Amino acid sequence: MPPRAVLLDLYDTLVDGDWQGWRTELSTLTGIDEDELSMAYHVTREERNTGAYATVEDSVVALLGAAGLAAPSEDLVHDVVQAEEAFGGRIRLYDDSLSTVAALRERGDRTALVSNCSHATRSIVEQLGLPAAFDAVILSFEVRVRKPEPGIYLAALQAIGAQEISVRAFDYLFRPTNALTERLLRRIG
Repeated sequence: MPPRAVLLDLYDTLVDGDWQGWRTELSTLTGIDEDELSMAYHVTREERNTGAYATVEDSVVALLGAAGLAAPSEDLVHDVVQAEEAFGGRIRLYDDSLSTVAALRERGDRTALVSNCSHATRSIVEQLGLPAAFDAVILSFEVRVRKPEPGIYLAALQAIGAQEISVRAFDYLFRPTNALTERLLRRIG
């Protein structure tokens, strides 16, 4: 049997963040209604996730523009970037995330973190030490394609050196409890 590739999502699968708290914090900082910010995240998601904006600052300008703030000041953009970085420091791994990945790798499975995300995620991934835990880390804004497009999965498989391989992908739908390790290992046999 060929080795297996296990592709794991980041947000709400391996890590948790206080997303509502972040929207409230961003609303207070910018003076923009939380619902407007939520819509702006939705409207700009594809571009932010596929690297259409060259920098995190460009991404913030686009987000604020979509929320109705056409020409944000450099100071506000800087403050939002700083707040986003601080929020990234409050993202936490679920208790069983690293042990699950380690158990999969011990079995000989090849692992890749595959996430739809924007620029801010790279520092979160580094801060949590995830590049050392996985065989590969594939972030959509870096490969300029996002799930469910095949290109992001192909990038992951190429990054882990997969040729003939059995693939299992896990996303946030599998993460309602803290028993990720048991469920994953049971599902993939």
